[in-house]
Amino acid sequence: MTTYRDVINKLPYSMRNRFNSLSGFVKAVIDERESTMQRRNRITAEQLGLIQLAVFVHSLEFFFREGTAAAKSATAGFEELGVEGFVVGATYFSGENENVMRGANLAERLSNAIRSLRGFEAVGSDRGITELTIHLWGVLRRGERGMD
Repeated sequence: MTTYRDVINKLPYSMRNRFNSLSGFVKAVIDERESTMQRRNRITAEQLGLIQLAVFVHSLEFFFREGTAAAKSATAGFEELGVEGFVVGATYFSGENENVMRGANLAERLSNAIRSLRGFEAVGSDRGITELTIHLWGVLRRGERGMD
């Protein structure tokens, strides 16, 4: 069975670094919350990994949506100049074609996958990383495992 760690290890270096940075931040936020708790009341390593992955997807959603906005802006700019579209490498961008919308579409699919977990509907919301981390930690501590 493929684990989330297997998927992370296949990401490009810069995205892996982003995941590792966010994971460290998420762990620090949770460690601070749990510092005075008895071990049996803390979340498990598996639950921590799930929160780390959800926060990563949350940040990727923003990144991908910004990329789509930039592609839309570029195509609109070219259209104002009378140019139908443009090519980057072998990829053609025009109007709101599949290439222009790729980031938004990917963001939507990733977020839907995480938000389908019970209690994880806040992923992709306007919540900041710290607020989202604390929210998801609370969800898992209350026993809403997120995997049912």
